[in-house]
Amino acid sequence: MKRKHFLSFCLLVPLLASCGGGGNIPITTEDYGHTLSMSGDEFKILQLTDIHWCLSTNIPRQKEYMDLLVEKTNPDFIVITGDSLFTATKNIASALYDYIDSLDIPYAVVYGNHDMQGMWSNAWMNENVVRENAALSILNDEIPGFTNWYIDIEKDGETIWQLFGIDSNSYQQDGVSYDYGYIHEEQVDWYESCVKEGVPSLGFIHIPLQEWKKAHEEDPDGIIGEMTEGNSPSSTPSAFFESAKNHNMKGIFCGHDHANDWNGLYEGVVLGYGVKCGKELYYGVSEDGYDITGAALYTIRSDKSFQIRHIYLDNDTFEFTGDVSWEDSAL
Repeated sequence: MKRKHFLSFCLLVPLLASCGGGGNIPITTEDYGHTLSMSGDEFKILQLTDIHWCLSTNIPRQKEYMDLLVEKTNPDFIVITGDSLFTATKNIASALYDYIDSLDIPYAVVYGNHDMQGMWSNAWMNENVVRENAALSILNDEIPGFTNWYIDIEKDGETIWQLFGIDSNSYQQDGVSYDYGYIHEEQVDWYESCVKEGVPSLGFIHIPLQEWKKAHEEDPDGIIGEMTEGNSPSSTPSAFFESAKNHNMKGIFCGHDHANDWNGLYEGVVLGYGVKCGKELYYGVSEDGYDITGAALYTIRSDKSFQIRHIYLDNDTFEFTGDVSWEDSAL
């Protein structure tokens, strides 16, 4: 049995097991959800991925770097798609989420394969990421992964979009070898229990699905961005893509492969990478010579269309070096 030590709150859903400890209070599907409002006709989602703060990070400078991205995009919501940290200390991990929370913008996190590789326990990290402005709860449940959540985007009291965070897990150990994690069947069941039928959605994960490779093989140029390294999905297939496609998910976005920001259409769904936030660990360089570092911005609209925008910010000069976008038509 997987153990989770951080309990945000527990209340049940028929397919979920009861919480342990203290009164065996059941968990409901709604306990994984939050609601945010679309005040006009647009709602902007800033994706930061593979930030990789570590022992050598110049924290004041990297805060300034992210400040520029936030000022440039003015998001309504921030999603961090994994590997925000890499073999860091508690002080570094606290400093990162102190900073994220200080932006006073609702945010959520999906873990990557490196987020628990530091001088902390799982319980401590789960508590560290859930701050005042967090739009996620980490529950003591039986579903694989810690960071499974959804957000209903409402306008005039009606849910018109949903956002899903799905924990792609970290590693699978097989003796001395390992493989990357994947989205499990129980998580697919959970996702399907949270879907509002007829409502379009976007999904955020860390490790790409096997369908990323198929999409790139079909259309190497894609619709936006570049592929300057290979795809690194798990060798274990997941049923999540097929379910997402059948439940009106219009795009699924990941991190993990730092040198890629390629997006492509596959069976009617956009499968894509965000843009690596900063240069820590490694990064890609565009065919045009600029660094593939910065952020991705997704604008969802009340007419059910959405836009993908990639903003490139040089981590050395703090100069914006590129800005490209792709538009989806109204549904």
